[in-house]
Amino acid sequence: MVLLSAVLIAVFLSVKISLERDTRNDLNSATESAAELASHELIEAATPPVLSGEGSDHSDDDSDDDDHDVVPTPPSISVEPESSSGGLTRVFPIFVIDTSGAIVSGTTLHDAGLPNFASAHNAQLMGEDRRTIDTDNGPVEVLSQAVVADGVTIGSIQVAASISSQQRVLSILMVVLAIVGASAAVLAGFASFFLARRSMQPIEEAFSRQRTFIADAAHELRTPVAVVQADADALARVQSSLPDEDRALLEDLQRESKFIGDVVGRLLQIARLDAGVQPSMAVDFDLSALAQETSQAMHRVAGLGGIDISYAPGTSPTFVAADPIQIRLVLMSILDNAVKYNKVDGEITVKVYQSGNEGVVEVEDTGVGVALTDLGEVFSRFYRVDRARSRADGGVGLGLSIARAVVESNGGNITMQSAEGVGTTVRIALPTANAAH
Repeated sequence: MVLLSAVLIAVFLSVKISLERDTRNDLNSATESAAELASHELIEAATPPVLSGEGSDHSDDDSDDDDHDVVPTPPSISVEPESSSGGLTRVFPIFVIDTSGAIVSGTTLHDAGLPNFASAHNAQLMGEDRRTIDTDNGPVEVLSQAVVADGVTIGSIQVAASISSQQRVLSILMVVLAIVGASAAVLAGFASFFLARRSMQPIEEAFSRQRTFIADAAHELRTPVAVVQADADALARVQSSLPDEDRALLEDLQRESKFIGDVVGRLLQIARLDAGVQPSMAVDFDLSALAQETSQAMHRVAGLGGIDISYAPGTSPTFVAADPIQIRLVLMSILDNAVKYNKVDGEITVKVYQSGNEGVVEVEDTGVGVALTDLGEVFSRFYRVDRARSRADGGVGLGLSIARAVVESNGGNITMQSAEGVGTTVRIALPTANAAH
């Protein structure tokens, strides 16, 4: 597009310069052709007329005192130069003006504003004057040159040409070039869109295959992982009769099989969310009541770590339109993170309130917090701030990613604010029941 614009501008400027050059050539040609005649006109105009009595009959009674010869008015100079602009430049008759500003040759053209005495006077002082004047009939290019005889300026010659036709040609050319440029831009846009879509097809197909693979792999792994977990649980019943070494191996087996089962389950959930096959059963429910129930359910788990969960109810029920089961699972995941990454004897506060057309639930903790450099990545898949601690706590870096996908599928949004060493606040906003309907 930049190259095309440069070409169109170059074409316009080339035509404009060519037309201006042709106009100058026409005017110069006219002045050169008429220069000698103009000099003669000015010299004759400056010579006093000679009275003659020859051929007069003083004795004739019909004669009077006014019977004498009168010097006739010099004819106008008429030059028709060959137009180099293909007929686009119309050259007016040539004017000859003496130093007193009197017109020696040529007829005043009032509609064209000619002759232009300011140009003529300036030419007599400077030798040449070229200017463009605006008239009722359009722009006129004026060229005035001094006429010099024996080293003395005796007047000036002026020639003018209408450039209205050139202006029209340039205007038409500008419109044509604008149309061509706009058409080219539209075509380039369509071509770019087509090529972009075509180039994106392999990427989209690769993502589709990846989603299919994750879904298939997770689905196929569910059964063997469940079998391993069942066998480990069965062995746990006779754990007391096993040697210490075997007991340790059994505990490792139970822990790792549970971890793998959690990873498989979350991968399958992500695959379903990506494919849009996990629909949300949106109903109107009280977000305050749901948050309170979830907080109570997590209270015992948090108490094992010496962490206190408090619920701050709103002034009135906050009804939202979403899938209550999915939102409860999201809240459980957020509260679980708040417990895992909290300090000893830390606190967790759950708040619910309404803000405009949104029902908001906030989970605020006094934990270790998240560094500013990590805050923008916490909702990315498989991202873990503290990989060693997350792995020890059974985290795989999918909880927040799934939480965001679930909340967004219910028409809401989830954000996080955190200060390292101070704590973290997770905010979930969902559309209120009235706004959703």
